[in-house]
Amino acid sequence: MKLRNDKVETETQLARLDLALKMVGFSNKRTFQQKDEEASKSKEIQVMKSRYDYFLKKKEQLFLRSSIDGIIVSPNVESLKGRYFKAGETILKIRDMHHFSLVAPLNQSQSRIVYSGAEVKGIWISTKKYFIVMLPM
Repeated sequence: MKLRNDKVETETQLARLDLALKMVGFSNKRTFQQKDEEASKSKEIQVMKSRYDYFLKKKEQLFLRSSIDGIIVSPNVESLKGRYFKAGETILKIRDMHHFSLVAPLNQSQSRIVYSGAEVKGIWISTKKYFIVMLPM
């Protein structure tokens, strides 16, 4: 999941532009400057590079990754967009694809006899994609 933070995005772009401008200015004046001035300019470039790297790391922290492969089972995922979250609040629930249970609410006319080893077809409500599950024997 990628989160968006306008402040981090703006600071990253400003740091990138500041670094680029300093590098262009340094390369243009390089032949005309004294060695001690070159050393101070080089230090300024290193400071700006460090600032840019810092904001790149902050931007990378806006990506949330699950520790397991699986599927999102949280209802109404679309309702999360634009929300603010409290610290420690659960955002999404992810289920391991190898261990999950299937709950299928059916009325009497929709029910069928399902036997061990049968193939069950269904559709994910969130993605509208079809799936097939082989029931264990």
